Amino acid sequence: MINLKNNKIIANPWAHILFLCLLLSVVFFFTKIVQMDDGFLYQQFAETIIKESRLDFSLPGFHGPSFFSAVIYLLTKSEYSINIFEIICAILSIPMAYLAVKEIFKNKTMGVFAGYIYVLMPLHYFPAFRGFIWASYLFFILLTLYLLFKDSKLTFLSLGISFIIKPFAVCLLPFFIYKKKFKQFFLGCAIPALYLIFQYKQIGRIMIGAHYDLTANQLFDLKRFIPNLIYAFQNYFSIHNYSPLNNLHPMDMIHISPFIAFLALLGILYWQKHFEDKKLYLTLFSFAAISLILPATFHHLDMYYLTTFNLSLIFLSLPVMLSYKKLIPFIAFSFSFQFLYTYLSYKSAFWDSYVIFAIPLIVFLISVIYIFTNKWTEKKYS
Repeated sequence: MINLKNNKIIANPWAHILFLCLLLSVVFFFTKIVQMDDGFLYQQFAETIIKESRLDFSLPGFHGPSFFSAVIYLLTKSEYSINIFEIICAILSIPMAYLAVKEIFKNKTMGVFAGYIYVLMPLHYFPAFRGFIWASYLFFILLTLYLLFKDSKLTFLSLGISFIIKPFAVCLLPFFIYKKKFKQFFLGCAIPALYLIFQYKQIGRIMIGAHYDLTANQLFDLKRFIPNLIYAFQNYFSIHNYSPLNNLHPMDMIHISPFIAFLALLGILYWQKHFEDKKLYLTLFSFAAISLILPATFHHLDMYYLTTFNLSLIFLSLPVMLSYKKLIPFIAFSFSFQFLYTYLSYKSAFWDSYVIFAIPLIVFLISVIYIFTNKWTEKKYS
C-alpha cells in the first residue's frame, strides 16, 4: 500500500505541474479545432508573412501571436497554425504559473496552487481552439513576471510581446515599480510603439483590436464606468447566474470562482495578517485596481477584458488560501460552473462527449485527497 505521507513523487511540486499538463493535453486531444471570427484574421496575418513576405497591418486585431504562428505555418502549412500556437501556450502556462508565483511569493506551495487554479479556468484557454489569443496573452504575462522577479535582462522582450497581444499588459506597471526596473518597462513599451508606427505608416490609422471601425471615442465611455463596476461586482460574487431564459451568452459569465474573489477581498482587508511584505501587497493591490478600472472605462465591458484582473485576484487570494486550506475542495468544486459555461458555449463545435468535465472532477478529487493527507505543506516545499 502506498504511503502518501512519504511518497516523494506526490511531494514534488513538479509532479503536480507535469500531471496537470498531461491532464490538459489529454482533454485537448479530444477537442476539435474550429476556426471562428477573429481566428481567421490572426491566421491570415501569419500566412501573409510566409506567402508574401510582408506584414499586412490592414487586418484588424493585435497580431503578436501571429509572428510565432507564422513559424508553425512555415513548417506545417496548417490552416490552424494560430490555434496550434495558442494550444501550446495554454499548456505551457501551467508551469509558467507555477514559476511566476513561486518567484513572486518565494513559496512553492502557492505556485502549485496557481497551476491548479489555472487548469480550472477553461474560458481562458479553450477559446484557443477557435483562434482566440487569450492563452498566449496569459502565458507571456506570466513569463514577464517570472523574468522580472528573476531580474532577467530579457524581461522587456516578453513585456513587449504581451503588449502586441493585448494592451492590458500595461497593468503590470506596479510590478516594475516594485522591482525598480523602469528601463525594462520603457524598453518593453518600445515594441508596441514600433508596431503602431508601422501600422500607421502602412494604412494611415491605428486600429483598436479586431474591430475595424472602432475608434477611441467609441471604446471609452465614462458614463458606463459605474454600471460596468456594478456588473463586474455582481458577476464576481455570483457562484452561478446563467439562465437559458435570458440573452446573456454563457461566455459572459464569471470566468473565475467567487471563492477566489472573496479570498482576495480578505487579503485586501486583512493584509497585515497575510502579507509580510507591505510593498508587495501594495503592488498587488495596485495591479488589481488598474486591471479593474481600465476595462471599466470601456463602453462595453466584456468579461474577457477582466482577464488581467482575474490574475490579480488569484495573486491576492493565494496567501489567504494557505490559511484556510479546508476551503480548497469547495473552491475546486465552485470552478465546475466555468466548465458548464464553456461546454454550453462550444458543445456543438468542440466536443462529441462530456470529456471537458474530467478536468474539474479530477481536480476536485485531488483537492479532497489533499485535505485528508495534508500533502502540500510548507515544511515539504519551502
